[in-house]
Amino acid sequence: MKRVLVILAVLVAASLALTATTASATTIRKCIPDKEAGTERNGSVTLITYCGHAKLTLKSGGKTTHWKGGMCLKIVGVLRVGFGKFTTFATPKPVSVSLILTVPAGQDGTFNLATLEIQHKGQKTLDASHVHAVLKNHRSRGTFSGTFLSGPKFTGSFTCK
Repeated sequence: MKRVLVILAVLVAASLALTATTASATTIRKCIPDKEAGTERNGSVTLITYCGHAKLTLKSGGKTTHWKGGMCLKIVGVLRVGFGKFTTFATPKPVSVSLILTVPAGQDGTFNLATLEIQHKGQKTLDASHVHAVLKNHRSRGTFSGTFLSGPKFTGSFTCK
């Protein structure tokens, strides 16, 4: 009887391990480059995916980071520049890497209420509010600067397709 229970427990554990290792992200909505963000489900986590031709350079704490393959979403009254796979806030820690710059702006100009969020897998999200942003060329390029809520100052620039 003990032997049967041990074998059963091993089979259940192996089955669960196999399911966990073969589980992958399920695409809910495909990302359309430079046009529409996608959505994925990875277990109980929802990810927003950004793809396209946008580029961004970020300088902070003596380090320069280059982001590419992102998208600029020009929504009525808002410009969102996104890179990577953003883990929604329903999850305590990000499961992927992403950067999102959101500027409440319907046209070119200078704006002081933008936000910046950077996620690294398994780490606390870096947030900045009251980011200073300057948009040019029909919201297709710009610069930004600010200070992370719990970190250093930063500056950056971006270009869209």
